[in-house]
Amino acid sequence: DWHPAVAMLILLNEPDFFEHAPKCQPPGAWCHVKALVSALDGVLAAEREAGISVGRVKFTVTWSFAIRTSIDGKVTGPGVFGFQDVVAGVADPSLAGYQPRATLQELSEAFRTRWVHGLNTQSPWGFVHDMVSKDYDRFAPIPWFIGEYGGNGMPKAALQADLERMRDAAEEEGGFFAGAAMFQFQTTYWKGGGEMNFGLFGLGKRLLHKTGMLHDKFSPTPREWPVYCLDSHLDFLNGDVALRAHAVADAWGGSVPTGRSMCPHRRLSALPSTLLACRLSTHGGIGVDSVHARLGSGSFGSDLVRRTLSVIGADSTAIGGPLSVRVRSEAQAVGDSEDADIIVLGSDDGKASGALHGGFGPSSAHPWGFSQLQALHLRCSESWGGALRRVRPFLDRSATGCRSSSRSLTFELVVSGAHV
Repeated sequence: DWHPAVAMLILLNEPDFFEHAPKCQPPGAWCHVKALVSALDGVLAAEREAGISVGRVKFTVTWSFAIRTSIDGKVTGPGVFGFQDVVAGVADPSLAGYQPRATLQELSEAFRTRWVHGLNTQSPWGFVHDMVSKDYDRFAPIPWFIGEYGGNGMPKAALQADLERMRDAAEEEGGFFAGAAMFQFQTTYWKGGGEMNFGLFGLGKRLLHKTGMLHDKFSPTPREWPVYCLDSHLDFLNGDVALRAHAVADAWGGSVPTGRSMCPHRRLSALPSTLLACRLSTHGGIGVDSVHARLGSGSFGSDLVRRTLSVIGADSTAIGGPLSVRVRSEAQAVGDSEDADIIVLGSDDGKASGALHGGFGPSSAHPWGFSQLQALHLRCSESWGGALRRVRPFLDRSATGCRSSSRSLTFELVVSGAHV
């Protein structure tokens, strides 16, 4: 039988890029369809030859998220074109000029009972889910999964939220989404460029061991290779984008490893801490609930955290832990006023705060894209001391005119275990 650790076999990874290979001329979908049907046919033949019982281990091909059209012209879209290519190729291998060793009945049975559709993507989960699920009835009940989820450039809060939504979708009763694999365990330094964005762990400077004499594909001469500690903070990425391993652990109920194999890092500070909050007044028909929902979104929070780190400095001694955003609404009548004040609420049980950046003035083109919040107004309080004076150059103080009776929303940016 298959080894009990093997649950699924990826027959091919992104074969849609085969069309540029010398053997795939003229270019077209026929080449990757021929490859996938041949791969399935070959594995089934190998199982028969080895006397392996069939049925438990699943098969898949993971497609790119490029927008293509299936070989039969029935489906166009990212990833899903490949789902249809499998359906069409298994039903009629002659579409790709392939003559299988297995019977059509054997191929169809393997597809019906053992197949899982797969794709790779860097895109946010909401977009991927919408693109795949809108027409997935045509592929049901075959499940689908994400073989490589990149989460490219996503701050920790946004990445964690995406992974949590994937978990919920995979656990949904009667759903067809089977789950996702995070791409990837270690940063691929040798590729460089944009490929540096995808590791969960980097390599530190502390040497742990050396390997024995090993060959690699670039040199015929064996050599020893250094083994370095793993670093869960990818310092070549900006802000908390660097905390990819922490996002995965927090989203999926795991933990970031500790011990000698991990690079040492500064522990969280136990210093006294403060809380900086602001009060936003709404008017023009915008309700507190609406503002609460928008400010509580993952994208707003992650952008605010990233900007705060750039202002204070991610390596500042004032930062002793991860930043997070907390929104708290109050049904408090503010009354007529020229503008809304930023207010300091004082200490808050060991929580501390960072700085705010950007305004919600009627004419501001807000960098976070919340153009719907143009009626919100924000200005610096002149009554606070040094920390606010430090923050003030990064605030938009041009917004005025909150003259109508309004309700307030307290907005908090919190750093755990730190002092600002």
